[in-house]
Amino acid sequence: MAFETGTATSIGNLMYKLFIFAQANGYTLDQPIVGTNPAPPFECALSKGSIFVGFKALGNGYTLYMYPARGFTPGQTVGNHPETGTLITTSSLGGAISSYHFFEGDDYLHVVLRMSDGRHRHFGWGSMTKFGDWAGGEYFYGHVHRENQTSLPAQSSNTRLPFQTRN
Repeated sequence: MAFETGTATSIGNLMYKLFIFAQANGYTLDQPIVGTNPAPPFECALSKGSIFVGFKALGNGYTLYMYPARGFTPGQTVGNHPETGTLITTSSLGGAISSYHFFEGDDYLHVVLRMSDGRHRHFGWGSMTKFGDWAGGEYFYGHVHRENQTSLPAQSSNTRLPFQTRN
């Protein structure tokens, strides 16, 4: 398992560092991020094996939009690929990131963020192994918590934690 930890000045700087880490661990940069600290809006995409994922940060960079896909077409806008799946968001990312942790194995990449005020956010992706009659496949997740919420309700569109099940 590969591991990296550090700090980032912004969501753009974090994504630059994530893409360097991913490339060093066998990922292809299908649409590289431009610069070491790009200001939103920006788009970027990477892949490894059957996992294709694109990212967008818009406006103030408060939310990272992740687009799982079945492939990558050069010149196509991230999120508009015909193969794109459900949009996944990770919220409350404005400002400096006091620490990040990247974890990468043969079949996953997980990101844990500690924001400057102590809030944590998580996002990542991977591939699950076949078990029994199930063929396996890719997974993607993000962490959403709307800052105007005073609690973490179990069933809410305002809060979604990694791997949370919903009725």
